[in-house]
Amino acid sequence: VTMPDEAKVINDAIKALPTNVKLADKVTVEKVRADYEALDSNLKQWIWKDEMAILEAAEKKIVQLEADAKKVMEQITALPSVADFKVTDEIALKDAQTAYATLSKEQQELVSNATILMELTTKLASLKNSEVTDSVKVVIDLINTLPKKEAVTLTDEAAVVAAQNAFNLLTKEQQAQVTNGAILTELTAKLKELKNATNNKNVQDVILLIAALPDESIVKLTN
Repeated sequence: VTMPDEAKVINDAIKALPTNVKLADKVTVEKVRADYEALDSNLKQWIWKDEMAILEAAEKKIVQLEADAKKVMEQITALPSVADFKVTDEIALKDAQTAYATLSKEQQELVSNATILMELTTKLASLKNSEVTDSVKVVIDLINTLPKKEAVTLTDEAAVVAAQNAFNLLTKEQQAQVTNGAILTELTAKLKELKNATNNKNVQDVILLIAALPDESIVKLTN
């Protein structure tokens, strides 16, 4: 018995479906299904079970691909708005970006809110730049509270060291933005001079004390 031509056309169309179905194949898969449904019940019996399994698997794959794209859309929708976005939301943003990147180009075209990812990425960069500026400003303000080189004393050492430590925590790029950073170098050098001078004076005092001691020949033990 020969398969009727109408059924053979559908059977061959199913066999021709790609093994790795993509969203681009959706129109083709839907047409094959529509052509199959247009057959009467007698002709449908000529479509083999194996071929029907191929068609159904292709339809399921299309549904899955669309569902994956929809899931990413929902993930993006769950992100804060640009106005409410904070640096602490970075992980959620990166997760959404990763999920979007794993989609095929066809799936990405289904993600209608994908532009939000770029908007939030721009906002994140702006927030981080603001943090950098704030960190630099804190160090500048800290240095401005220090005494001038001519007035600095050893009692100011702790404050100078604290400012230097804060400066050291900045990146090289941030340190270059600290407009009064040279003051730290000057004050550190001045403190070193003061400490050396103090140490030298202490040594001189000890020498004078030793020199003031009585001669060994006249030293007597007293009860």
